[in-house]
Amino acid sequence: MPSKRQNQTTQRTPLPKFIQPQLATLVNSVPPGDEWLHEIKFDGYRILCRVENGEARFLTREAQDWTHRFSGLVKIAEELSAHQLFLDGEIVALDANGVNDFQLLQNSLKQNSSANLVYYIFDLLHLDGRDLTSKPLLARKEELRNILPPLRRSTTGPALCSSEYWIGRGEELFHKACTMGLEGIVSKRKD
Repeated sequence: MPSKRQNQTTQRTPLPKFIQPQLATLVNSVPPGDEWLHEIKFDGYRILCRVENGEARFLTREAQDWTHRFSGLVKIAEELSAHQLFLDGEIVALDANGVNDFQLLQNSLKQNSSANLVYYIFDLLHLDGRDLTSKPLLARKEELRNILPPLRRSTTGPALCSSEYWIGRGEELFHKACTMGLEGIVSKRKD
C-alpha cells in the first residue's frame, strides 16, 4: 500500500490560471555563501508564460494578457515538450552585441516585431499536472532545462532560454554586472 507521502507526490494538480510572481527587493549588499543562487537582472518586462493544450499565453505580473505582443515567442513556447506548464521569466530585446536594451524592447513592441526578443526563463512553476513551487529552486531549474530547446544564438529570430545562474560567487558576479553596465543581479536561496 503506498504511503500518504507517495500519494501526495503523484497527485495531479490543475494548471492555475495565474500565479502571482515573487518580486525582487532592493538590498545594499550581496548575500554571501553557497546557499545563494545569483542571476543577472535583466532590463525588460517580467512575463509569465502559461501553456495548456498547445496554446501559449504571455501574462504580465499584473495578469494582463500580452500574448499578442510576442507572436514569435508564442510559437516557440507552443512547441515545448510539455502538455501544460507555467513559466516565470523576463522578455528582453538584445542589441547587435547580445546586450539587453530596454529602449530596443520598447521599439520592438511599438513596431510589433519580435525578431530580437529573448524570453529568459528563471523558474518553472508548474509542469504537466505537478505544482513545482514547493520543490527546491535548483530542482525546478533542472526540470526547466530538460524541456527547453537548445538556445539558438541568432539575431534573426526570437528565442526562449533558461537564464544562467551562479551558486555562490555573488560579489564576483555583481562586480562583473556593474562593469558591463547591466542592471545588477538577483539573488535567491537555492533550496
